[in-house]
Amino acid sequence: MTVLALFIAIIQAWRHKTIKPMILWGGAFLLLYLIVGVPKIYLRRGAPADLQVDAVELFSKPFCGGAACMSYPSGHAANSIVWYGLGALLLGTLLHSHAYFLVRVLVASIVAVATVISGFHWATDTLAGVLAGAAIYLLLRQLDNYLSGYQLPLDPRRLWPIRRLRDSGA
Repeated sequence: MTVLALFIAIIQAWRHKTIKPMILWGGAFLLLYLIVGVPKIYLRRGAPADLQVDAVELFSKPFCGGAACMSYPSGHAANSIVWYGLGALLLGTLLHSHAYFLVRVLVASIVAVATVISGFHWATDTLAGVLAGAAIYLLLRQLDNYLSGYQLPLDPRRLWPIRRLRDSGA
């Protein structure tokens, strides 16, 4: 979905002649790594399918780079909320409100439940991933609202100085 969201961002940037969709995509990518990726590395929690005795405990594994020690928080849940939500946000008025809801909530819910049932994550891993993904999505919505007040042309020669729409008379 990351690539599809990038594709939607490029098309929307081209259609509206602004770099705002690309900034939102880059922000989502960066925030996912900081808010979900970094804790995965340091919390070292095993997945339910891990057969070790202390797999449930946080900090139970020595530092490793494998997926077996990176279960908390759920990147599946966070990624589904962020990328499907960003895709729906970038499509904006092209989506009917019911489709917007289905893309944002239903798909992420299916992914969250499926990761627990399949044994990739504990329920608490998924809950933490859902909360992290929702927080990132809300930050992206705030960034979108904030950037709406600025002229951010796609043409890099016209990018500086960045002006607020109220100041430029537009």
